[in-house]
Amino acid sequence: GNTKFIKGYPRTYYMIEGIDKSFESLILFGYHAPAGIAGNMDHTYSSSSFYSIEINGKTVSEACINAMFAIQYDVPLQFVYADNITAKWLHENVSEKITVLESKKAISRYAAEIPSQQEILEKLYKAGAKLSSNPKYFYPKSEKYSCKIQLMDTNIGYACGMVPGIEMLDARTVKFESDNMMGLYKYLMTLFMVASSVKNLYK
Repeated sequence: GNTKFIKGYPRTYYMIEGIDKSFESLILFGYHAPAGIAGNMDHTYSSSSFYSIEINGKTVSEACINAMFAIQYDVPLQFVYADNITAKWLHENVSEKITVLESKKAISRYAAEIPSQQEILEKLYKAGAKLSSNPKYFYPKSEKYSCKIQLMDTNIGYACGMVPGIEMLDARTVKFESDNMMGLYKYLMTLFMVASSVKNLYK
């Protein structure tokens, strides 16, 4: 069939690796709220390295970043499977047109009310049956992408500031720009690996 599974690390485009213009739409499973939002498992790419990420002045989640990347290939977002807080956040901060199936009800970062396996499968089968009729959300493209990342501590900030093209705004906040999401994603993954290596220096 047309199903392929990508695994292993590192990957230049991480969760969105392999996408191109041949894809009809983007479907996101198991997504969560961005860091700082009271959803289950809230974080943005790395809970131990990044505190928050903004693109063009707006807080973004992993779902946002991946949808922004996919639209570079004219691939729209058609379905998200996520907890209730993430669903609410996407509808309030991105678009009410995004189809979201609630996976669970968040209680706190590490606690949630989760349906039975049978109920989950039934909901997913029903959602899958009508997937093709869901509206497609075309994330707006930008001529330039400006990204600001607030890091977890000043040591990570110092190390990330050593990367060419990175501007330090304060001791733990960095900024960079790219003409497209491909370049932005490469910066994002580079900073993630730099931050991870800094943490390992003291183990």
